Amino acid sequence: MVHVVITDLTRMSGTRICIAGYSLENGRPIECIRPELTFDSLVESWLYSSEGVMRPFAVADFTLLQHRPSPPHIEDWIVERRYTLVTDFAPDLIEPVSRRRVPSRSNSSTIAKSSPSTVGLCRRKPRHDRSVRFVRGASSG
Repeated sequence: MVHVVITDLTRMSGTRICIAGYSLENGRPIECIRPELTFDSLVESWLYSSEGVMRPFAVADFTLLQHRPSPPHIEDWIVERRYTLVTDFAPDLIEPVSRRRVPSRSNSSTIAKSSPSTVGLCRRKPRHDRSVRFVRGASSG
């Protein structure tokens, strides 16, 4: 099992969702991971477990079954349907994740670096803005 801190949560069409985060090693972010299921789409009900609700800055243990990159989504991993929610909110992870260097999708060079000042707390957005992203890169210009 791999600890993953959730950094992104997007509502797609219907009840489908997309989540992404970083695997953790000794509390430090290592690799971007976007969990997917073998045959089904992730749906909102999947976010709820007996341990709590998976949301941004939750930490969950996933069993990674197969790396399935499909450019530009090189972070895609097939995971087992069941996961363990380690904690539903880990604010101490905000700074380490915000300092990750963001690799370019076309090559491995760095295109931007986030700073702690670019990380904010969740604010309720208008309904048409269905994506919540807590970590964003600084301007590359």
